[in-house]
This record gives sequence, C-alpha cells and structure tokens, in this order.
Amino acid sequence: MKKILSFLAAMIIAATTFAKESELNEVTLTTIGTAPSKEQAVNQALRSAIEQAFGTFISANTKIVNDALTKDEIVSLSSGNIKNYEELSCATLSNGNTTVSLRATVSIQKLTTYAKSHGSQCEFAGNTFAQNMKLRELYRQNEAKAIENLLEQLELMMPYAFQYSINITGEPKEYGSSYKVPVSFSLNATENSGAVMLLITTTLSSVSLSEAEQASYRSTNTAYYPVTIANSNPPLDKVQRDAYGRIFDNGKEISQGEYIKRYHEKSYYFRNEFPLEKFCKVINVATKFKVYAVLDNSRMKCQCKFVDRQGYECGINLVEITSKYEKKISIKNSHLWASSTHSKSHAKKKNVPQKTSTVISTGGYVLVNKENMNSVRGLEIEHP
Repeated sequence: MKKILSFLAAMIIAATTFAKESELNEVTLTTIGTAPSKEQAVNQALRSAIEQAFGTFISANTKIVNDALTKDEIVSLSSGNIKNYEELSCATLSNGNTTVSLRATVSIQKLTTYAKSHGSQCEFAGNTFAQNMKLRELYRQNEAKAIENLLEQLELMMPYAFQYSINITGEPKEYGSSYKVPVSFSLNATENSGAVMLLITTTLSSVSLSEAEQASYRSTNTAYYPVTIANSNPPLDKVQRDAYGRIFDNGKEISQGEYIKRYHEKSYYFRNEFPLEKFCKVINVATKFKVYAVLDNSRMKCQCKFVDRQGYECGINLVEITSKYEKKISIKNSHLWASSTHSKSHAKKKNVPQKTSTVISTGGYVLVNKENMNSVRGLEIEHP
C-alpha cells in the first residue's frame, strides 16, 4: 500500500511540475528550416512546429496540415497559432540556401480551436497526467527530429567550415623509392565554423532537459541520457593561475568547478540516446583531405601522414569520444571555432576571404616518387 501511495505521489509531483512549466496551453519546440530565402526557411521551420503539435494533439485523421496546404493558409495558421519564436541561428549554405534554427512556441488552445472549426477531432482534453504524457512524448519526438536535422545541416556546412594550408618545412630525405618531404599542416577556423558551432550549441541547449524536467523524469523513474561535450584545449588568454593554484578569470577568482563549467565542459540531458558516433563522424569526415604534388604540367596524388592517419587520404579528428560509458565528447579548440564571428552572423560562402584563427597546427610528411621529385613545384590540399 505504501509503495502504491508513493508511486501516486510521484505521479502527482511529476504532473504538477510539468503542468506548471507548460501550463498545458502551449508547447515550445525546436525546429530547423532550409530554403532559398530566409523568409521561406522561417516559414518552413514554423510549419514544422505546427505539424509536430498537430501530430500529438489532433486526431490522426486530420488532413489540415499536409502537402496540399497553400502558402496563404500556412501563413495564416502560423500567425494565429505561433505565439512567438526565437531565432537560434542562421547561416547561408554553400548552395545559396539559408538554414534557420528556431525555438517556436505553439498555442495548443488556438490550434485545437482552429482544428475543431475544420471538423477535426482534438485529443487534448483529459486528466492532467495524461496531458503531460502527451507533452513528454511530443518533446521526445521533437528532440529526435531536431538532432536529426542538426546532423543533416552539419553535413552541408562542415566541408566549408575550415581553411587548410600545407607548407614544406625541411629538406626531403630518401625513403625507399620515394622522398619523404617534411611538412606542416594547419586547420584554420573561419566565420563558417563559427556558424557551425553556434548551430550545435543553440540546438543542443534548446532541446536539453531543464532541471525541473530532469526532476520530473527522476520522480517517475523515466530514463534520460546525459552527454558532456568538452573543449580539449580551453582558452588560456582569459584564465590565469597564481603560485598557489588559484584560478582567475579576467582578474576575478573562480573555483575549479566554475572554470570547468565556463570553459571546459557543457552537459546536456536528452530524452533519447544521443548519436555520439554519427555526430563525430559527420564533423570529422569534413576534415579529411588528400595531398597532391604540383608538377610542371600536372599533379600527382601523394601518400602522407599527419597525426595518426596515413595513406592517400588523411585528416585530423576534431571531435573524439573520450568515454562511451560516460557519454563524453571532446572537441579540439572549440572556443576558436567561433572566434571570428558574431553570435547571429551568417556563414560566408567558401570563396569569400575571411578572417581565420588556427585551430590545429601539426607536422607530418608527404611521400613523392623519386622520378617526379625534380618536377615538383609545390604541394596542395584537396578536401571534400
């Protein structure tokens, strides 16, 4: 009997916590839209928010929100049912399209009134706990969709997020049938990389469970999944340590925990398991490259080695899984990614000169066939 009462009490606490937070009148969803213009991208993102809310609270038989919905109708529907929205990030892709990430608040009451006037059956009525379970499922699905959209946008943006450079640093040495040419390789962040980092941080922050939501999940023994993203090389220009090991940020003493929180680690709490490996792969694939020796009238693909990769295709891992068990990811010099951009700026196209900051600089070597060595005029990099 005590166990039953404890369970019911937990249900009441969870329902009260969630009900107070959402007031059961509105939902706030994170959506991404991509289109030829910013206006179209915003409308696409707002439409996605409405469709997701419809799918949860309106009967599955409704045909209001579908591909046949006209432009005027979606604008009308958005203006009446989107209470407000916040632009999280905006970037121009290499193909000229604009991608916009929004946090949109949808009025459930207005949405159900609109649906009923069009003959749809609403499923929002019911006890508070049942409503909260619908909200919880909506947020779970929205989180999954937002992260899926994030990965799709990263695949488009990452190939143009960095500039690469390679320089010969010493005299070639014989190495079997080739010459081993010592080189240095640099990966430089541009404004594009700032837009990438902004999209990552704003999207993950917007879908992450709040402290109140975490408490609600714990009270009902519902699993959620923490993920920590760390900066493997925190900035040193703002932070100093004295002879006693005390930490100062811009002259003000802070604790070790505060230092980690500000500059080293950021934890997110998700309703679904976060796709760690896919996230890392999407980012790291974009830093793969090939090295060519430029000859008199042609160029030749070379074997090379940088860090731990060698062969005809090399690269540097910007993101690494440091602990699968603890769900930890480390991003190299993430504070430098956004050092050349303002928080709301658009990403520039790849051919536009941009201010850069060096994220990674490392040494390695390139192998050039002896028979071609005298014709080599330089080295160049080709990347995705």
